[in-house]
Amino acid sequence: EWRNIMKVALSYEFLKRVDTTYVMAADSRDVLLLDDPRRLVERMEALPGCRMLFNAERNHYPRQSRTKTFERRVFEQSTSLELSDGAKYFQYLNSGAWVARTDFCRPLHEEALRVRPPLSYSDQGVYKILYKRHYPQIQIDHECEVFQTLCVTKPKEFAVIL
Repeated sequence: EWRNIMKVALSYEFLKRVDTTYVMAADSRDVLLLDDPRRLVERMEALPGCRMLFNAERNHYPRQSRTKTFERRVFEQSTSLELSDGAKYFQYLNSGAWVARTDFCRPLHEEALRVRPPLSYSDQGVYKILYKRHYPQIQIDHECEVFQTLCVTKPKEFAVIL
């Protein structure tokens, strides 16, 4: 029986065998890759100190992770978007897609195995805790330049740009 928390251990085992400079993970259910995968690496490397870049979402889940204030503060400090009250921004980490330097990701996943998840079945709380511990090495694609989640997003909120 599949549970998303299994992604942490599976990623750890997979990373033992990876010999590339970069590694990427993406859920098949709710994440879109918006451009050439090389842009992921370029975007990540352009962010000061960033070694791992996560997808963003509007919903803070799981709330038991107690990182909402931290995630919101980082978003407000790092975004180039003009902020307005009531607007729905992609300010929270979504673990459905990420790209990372392999040499950073390996020990991070070893650490992840020791993190007690806020929800026993969800990997997202684990990654949120690691984000708070390792920011700015871990950052979020707040402006959806390379990732787009479909979670809690309606079709009318998208525009196709060619």
